[in-house]
Amino acid sequence: MANHKSCEKKYRVNRRRHAENLDRVQRCKANIRKIKKETNVENAVTMLNTLKKQLDKIGSKHIFHKNKVARLKSKYDKMVNKLKA
Repeated sequence: MANHKSCEKKYRVNRRRHAENLDRVQRCKANIRKIKKETNVENAVTMLNTLKKQLDKIGSKHIFHKNKVARLKSKYDKMVNKLKA
């Protein structure tokens, strides 16, 4: 356990940040599952836009690496474009 007051605060802050980051990632993964199941093009496009916003925020907070964010955005862009065709 922490011996200093600053260490105790750091522990509390880290727990809170971890919970927030985990929540962001779980919401993003839920949207990914929804996009995979979607068959309607208009709904898929709107869901894709929200997913891109979420991924950008996750990348800017350094939760996911920027290359992983780019890879995921590209992957789901291709998936939605196949629905359009």
